[in-house]
Amino acid sequence: FGIEQPIALSAALVRKITPAPQDIERGFTIDDRLWDMLHAYRTKVGDKVNDPDIETRFQFRISWMRKKLRIVAPVDVSAIFGPGDLWEPTLTFMLPEECC
Repeated sequence: FGIEQPIALSAALVRKITPAPQDIERGFTIDDRLWDMLHAYRTKVGDKVNDPDIETRFQFRISWMRKKLRIVAPVDVSAIFGPGDLWEPTLTFMLPEECC
């Protein structure tokens, strides 16, 4: 995706995007969901993904389809650039209510 910064996810977001047992049985994985989320983020910010002057907060919505074309409830996601645990620039994904 071309994202050069470390990436972090809140525990609440991980719980929200973890596939339900019936979805896991059908082959969906947390890795698939993370891939989709990063793709949605990359699509939202375009070529400015590593631009230091880019706006630091983004919100976007992701949805997943089940095999019978039922949409899993959409998830609103916030992404923010800020300091990580060691004060390194980090891209953190979280639920909007967790953000600033």
